[in-house]
Amino acid sequence: MLRAAGNAANASAFDPRADSAALDRPSPSSVRAARQRYIEAKYVARAFVDRAWRPAGGSGPLCASLAAVAETVGGPAGAVPAIPRIWDAAAATRLLFAAAECGDAGAVVRAIALGADVNGLLPVHGSAGVAEGSCATPLLVALFGQSQLALILTDDSNKNNSNIGSSSSSTASNDAAAAAAAAAAVEESSPHRAHLEIAELLLLNGASAAWQDAVRGFSALHVACAADKTAVAKYLLDKGADPLLVATQCGRRPIDLIGDAQAALKPIVESATLRAEERIRLEMASRSSADHPTAYHRHRRESVGSNSSATTTSTTTNGVAKQSGASSVFAAARRFTQSLNPSAAVAAAMGSRMSV
Repeated sequence: MLRAAGNAANASAFDPRADSAALDRPSPSSVRAARQRYIEAKYVARAFVDRAWRPAGGSGPLCASLAAVAETVGGPAGAVPAIPRIWDAAAATRLLFAAAECGDAGAVVRAIALGADVNGLLPVHGSAGVAEGSCATPLLVALFGQSQLALILTDDSNKNNSNIGSSSSSTASNDAAAAAAAAAAVEESSPHRAHLEIAELLLLNGASAAWQDAVRGFSALHVACAADKTAVAKYLLDKGADPLLVATQCGRRPIDLIGDAQAALKPIVESATLRAEERIRLEMASRSSADHPTAYHRHRRESVGSNSSATTTSTTTNGVAKQSGASSVFAAARRFTQSLNPSAAVAAAMGSRMSV
């Protein structure tokens, strides 16, 4: 977060007080307890955030993006929204969407410090300007931009996109080809650079990569595959996005939205899908063998038990046999010695009578 936004921007968002006013700010030589109290007050309680903050200047990419967000949610076209006197969570979330759209990391940090919802929802409008229930999170806006999301997540946004995510009888390859062509058209008309550093900020602060659109059920990985965004798809997979997640409306996984022409993207998602399927197969096999042992496992345990008993019995029997065999050898040797010395035999016999 500090690399993307800068230490100065982070400090000004969470503790904008001058050093002379911040008497409770610990130094590097302060005890651990004092530093811990300050960190909790700064980042958890956000006790030092300036909720009357005003953005510097009246122009620039952030203000332009704020105007676009105002128009999207029903404000007058071209009007720069009024800066709230005191920032609440709703206003901070609007600021977060605007900053994610234009890639302003400092404003993203400011919005998070002001209490923005990193999983908040922004209605996505089609070409007719009508919201159909589809929404986007700040993460999707940072990665794809509102124009491309409107193409992918709405039905009437582009005539070439009418089959994307629908439950029609057309094949997945035809839908994927239509998605790639429509995404390319939007990319040419209004290019949006994927702000991966903004996505990293959002994920570090609790944004969900598994969120699914309420209408189509598309996740961020679905959108990346439909829009042929190889770098974004790889980034999402590295961050733990599920390649087996099924879209609720059309029942398709991200790999099902990729056409054969998308040569760079397909092997990446295909490999991740196969690995995920293999992992689930191994987990199910392990769980099945632990909870419900097969006849082979039962037979194996019984065989091991009977072999142990047989081994014990055999050892005992062999021990007795060895002992009786040794006794017979000693008796034969004694008889042979007595036969060589008759007096010893007589003395042995007398001794046995006296003992009796």
